[in-house]
Amino acid sequence: MSDILPTANQNTFNNPWSVSYYSRKFAMHVANAPAAWIEGEVVSIKKYPHGAYLKMKDLNSEVFLPASTFLDDILQDLEKIKEGTHVVFRAQPQFWVKRGELTMSLMYIREVGVGDILQKIEELKEKLQSEGLFDSQHKKKLPFLPATIGLICGRNAQAKDDVLQNVRRRWPSARFIIREVSVGNSPATPKEVSSAVEKLDNISEVEVIIIARGGGALEEVVFPFSNEELIRTVYSVQTPTVSAIGHESDVPLLDFVVDFRASTPTDAARTIVPSIQDEQNFVKQAQMQLYFKINNQLENEKQILDNMISRPVLKNISTIFEPQLRTIEQEKTRLLYNYRSRIEREIGSFSSVYTHLQALNPKSTLKRGYAIVQQRGKVVSKVAQLKCDDNILVQFTDGEVSARIENIKVEVSKKKKNEESRSEK
Repeated sequence: MSDILPTANQNTFNNPWSVSYYSRKFAMHVANAPAAWIEGEVVSIKKYPHGAYLKMKDLNSEVFLPASTFLDDILQDLEKIKEGTHVVFRAQPQFWVKRGELTMSLMYIREVGVGDILQKIEELKEKLQSEGLFDSQHKKKLPFLPATIGLICGRNAQAKDDVLQNVRRRWPSARFIIREVSVGNSPATPKEVSSAVEKLDNISEVEVIIIARGGGALEEVVFPFSNEELIRTVYSVQTPTVSAIGHESDVPLLDFVVDFRASTPTDAARTIVPSIQDEQNFVKQAQMQLYFKINNQLENEKQILDNMISRPVLKNISTIFEPQLRTIEQEKTRLLYNYRSRIEREIGSFSSVYTHLQALNPKSTLKRGYAIVQQRGKVVSKVAQLKCDDNILVQFTDGEVSARIENIKVEVSKKKKNEESRSEK
């Protein structure tokens, strides 16, 4: 193997770097990395006369980071810090070439006080509120009487018994699906609660989810239930949620995102289910009100009916038809009068026509001594229509006579005689 080490672009299987060379190059790169402010929990501290080694852990997950220091002022600060302390530290990454270990070289470390955490919670509250996670239009309506209730609580916790006993006292048939999780001052609390919320939300028969915890110190009640991941998980589920964390004065951010905030676990029980005794009393009151309302209605209708029956028209029902009967009689009289008048007029008209027809009847003329002369079936009305020796038929009232014309005498009118006289002159 060559003593001349290959550059990065020449580094291959046949031209590898030595461990020491790579370690030194890696240490140079790590030394160029910037220092950073980091928040976490001190899991363990090993102190020596001239140094200390620490193991840091993420607040919300199982991620660890080693740290060390040999500075006197840092060692003095570590005297006040215990395992499990929430800290903020500034550190520079450092790689120990001989041991092949990466560690964070502490430059500053300070325990995070309650005031610092509350300030961070307030800042997170403003952030989530600006995103609309706490808006009222996102709140879901709680079911009136949930058949199955999801309960998230601590293991063997008093809050669990408070919810179960008070709910079953109010509504004995209520059914629970319980998920017991860590609810103390532990980094695992937000993650376990979030997981339990998601699992209960995926159970179709669960109609409401209660997250309950009893009272305790601020860091046990407010801090774990103000975790951003937990808040976003509760916001995303479809099942209505209820928070019952600590006492009424304890207000974690969870209270702002849930659909209903109960002051205590006992208050949550009163909110989730109605009192069976109250409901029974309500049903009895409704029955009584309905009974009185129906009875009053019947009495009113009976009074109206009695008033109608007491009227004269209903005592003698025939009076109802008297106006109509009078009208019918009047119409009957009018119709009879009209028909009689019309019949009489028609009879008179008929008689007049009959008399006229009788006067025009040839037989009536014959009865007065006249006769009808016919020739070959035609009536002869003038002498000029006949000639001597013509056969004619003479019709009388009581029969007919056949005759022959022997002599014709034409009677001349005065007008014609005058005209003839004037012509002779």
